[in-house]
Amino acid sequence: MNNKSKKSNLIFSLIMILPIALIIVFALIAMFKTGLFINISDKNKNITEEVIENEHEVIPEPEIIIEPEKVFRNISFAAAGDIIVHSNVYKYAAQLATDTDAEFDFKPMFSNIKELISSVDIAYVNQESPSAGKDRGYSGYPMFNTPDEIADAVLDTGFDIVNIANNHMLDKGESGLKRNIDFWNSQGITLIGGFKDKEDYNTIRVIEKDGVKIALLSYTYGTNGLKLPSSSELVIPYDNFDEVSRQTKEAREIADVVIVSMHWGYEDNFKPSESQKSLAKMMAENGVDVILGMHPHVIQPVEWLDRPDGKKTLCVYSLGNLISTMMYSRNMLGGIITFDISENEDGFSIQNVEFVPTMLYYTDGYNKPTIYLYRDYTAEMQKNHGSRRNENQKSMDYLNNILTSAIDKQFISDEHFNSIYGVEEPVSIPAA
Repeated sequence: MNNKSKKSNLIFSLIMILPIALIIVFALIAMFKTGLFINISDKNKNITEEVIENEHEVIPEPEIIIEPEKVFRNISFAAAGDIIVHSNVYKYAAQLATDTDAEFDFKPMFSNIKELISSVDIAYVNQESPSAGKDRGYSGYPMFNTPDEIADAVLDTGFDIVNIANNHMLDKGESGLKRNIDFWNSQGITLIGGFKDKEDYNTIRVIEKDGVKIALLSYTYGTNGLKLPSSSELVIPYDNFDEVSRQTKEAREIADVVIVSMHWGYEDNFKPSESQKSLAKMMAENGVDVILGMHPHVIQPVEWLDRPDGKKTLCVYSLGNLISTMMYSRNMLGGIITFDISENEDGFSIQNVEFVPTMLYYTDGYNKPTIYLYRDYTAEMQKNHGSRRNENQKSMDYLNNILTSAIDKQFISDEHFNSIYGVEEPVSIPAA
């Protein structure tokens, strides 16, 4: 091919390539302007900066919520039996008040149980004899009227709950009962068993300790044949089966713990009657936690009763007398029941039950009546007890037999009593 032909071909090729080159140039310019062109070095720079920034970023720890540990509550409780102020009791109180500003002083008679009663969170007692006022005249058996100063001893000893539902509550008639209710309501304690009217009766007493609600009910089998006038607004809480059932069910709905005081049974009987057992069974079925029995003037068994919810009802059929000057030594042996209202994952239950025997000592002529813990009562005191004038000489063995026959050893942990229960060595409790 000659040079002329080669030159023509080169010119032709340039003419063909030039438009394509211009198109590529214009496309690159457009990419720069629209940001579609990616600068690799800039991209790497941005990635590097992002990594460095993330290295210094503080990633928060996941929040851990620690639930506060559940604190289970525990309330200690004590209950004592009948305070029966016979005339010899208030006459001795008058002697004790000699050279003081008071007319009567009952406090020394209770001094031996004060440490025990005042040590618990809540303490209950049955005030058998009413305080109907000095103007009605003080009197002992059979129609009682007790000096108001008995309240000083009750409060000083440490009792918080006073029950007046018993067979002597109408000894001084309707007006005497009303006065007794008003008097005890003015003493800064919780009164149960006395009601001004139907509304008052239907208002179940609920006390609260450390946020735990404790319902208190009280009933009596009768009032020695005495009745309120039909026009009276006062209410006697008789132990009608259906009524007890209704109120115990209501109490179970409004409280954590339900305690019922029962004035029931037959005097001088060491075993509960069929009526007592029937009422106790019904109350256990209704979820009552504790039944506190009195009236027989002697001690009766302490038992656990099964409940439908799988828990147990503590039933004390009779605590016997706390103070009186009845004729026989069997009536002087009583008891104080102590226990804990304990909380756990399943609610509340009754634990650490202890029956603490007591003995009322008086000298000849029913003089100087004083309560003793039975562990401190001696054979010499029993030998000289004023009751020996009314019965053949009763030894400590006689009283010990009453105690061991009525109260199962599981409710008496005091090693002082091991020997009379036939336990030679201290009872060892296996580790949990």
